[in-house]
Amino acid sequence: MMILRRSAKCSWMSRLHDKKIRKILVIGLPYFAEITAKRLSVFDSTCKYIPIDSSANIWGALKFAVNIWNADIVYMIGGSATCGGALRLSLLLRKHIIMHWVGTDVIEAKKNIQSGNSNKKLITYARHFCDAPWLQEELHGIGIEASLKYLSCIDNEPKIEPLPPKFLILSYVGKGRESFYGIEKLIAIAERFPQIPIEISTLETYKHNLPKNIRLLGFVPSLKEKMKECVLFLRLPEHDGFPFTIIEAMEIGRYVAYIHELPGVFKPNTKEDLFEYIEQLYAKYSIGLLEPNYSGFEYVRNNHSAAGVIGNLMQSLKVQNDDK
Repeated sequence: MMILRRSAKCSWMSRLHDKKIRKILVIGLPYFAEITAKRLSVFDSTCKYIPIDSSANIWGALKFAVNIWNADIVYMIGGSATCGGALRLSLLLRKHIIMHWVGTDVIEAKKNIQSGNSNKKLITYARHFCDAPWLQEELHGIGIEASLKYLSCIDNEPKIEPLPPKFLILSYVGKGRESFYGIEKLIAIAERFPQIPIEISTLETYKHNLPKNIRLLGFVPSLKEKMKECVLFLRLPEHDGFPFTIIEAMEIGRYVAYIHELPGVFKPNTKEDLFEYIEQLYAKYSIGLLEPNYSGFEYVRNNHSAAGVIGNLMQSLKVQNDDK
């Protein structure tokens, strides 16, 4: 009987442990940490996801310091090969650390590893995810093995929007990083197609005169809504992860030119390739024969639903390395 009682007690304690709500701190890139924590919370009631901008100010650092003591996992969106304060404390307390690499962070990691400024203990200790297959290859090249876990997804059933009454190109250029985001390419397109208006979000001013058909929009509250006004969305940076904007454009049936190969997306190898692609789209549009981008729409619907993407991520976050 004693054995049976002990067995029953162990079983009860095991069930109690299984039902324990785990605490996951979501840090790193503030916008993506906030939106990902919200999405994870919708699908998972067994964990409490707390987004914290630990590097914003002293209050963010204090919030992290208060919450880290009883946290189970520190999930960082945007990887690092070096230790900031939050990661240093997480290592000290031997918390589970998961890094989700998303783009420019890989470039910085390469520089730090090549210069000998990386923290080998952090790299080995952490588990690593990445949100694009090309990032997975880059990370492998610097000795970081990362599992492919997408972040870009759609929250609702996608819906094809009719093409707008005028042919417009929309793009994104980060302030202070104009060359990195390909503004020279956008200027070349504007000069080649003066009849096509080009609108650029986020950027408010530029140091040089721009062609008359380029309009700088500054901050756009909802780029997804703005995309309904365009036929073609361009994303032409020097390096990239898997941006949300690509998914947002295709989920409403817009055409996309991008630096990486994806179903429903055009990847230009040269400037002339891009010119030819735009010319073909514009010619079809001008005579009423251009339909929305159905292939891109189907790709997004079949591969980037929130249930699939966030559900997969949720399950992966729960797999811990118990030996750490």
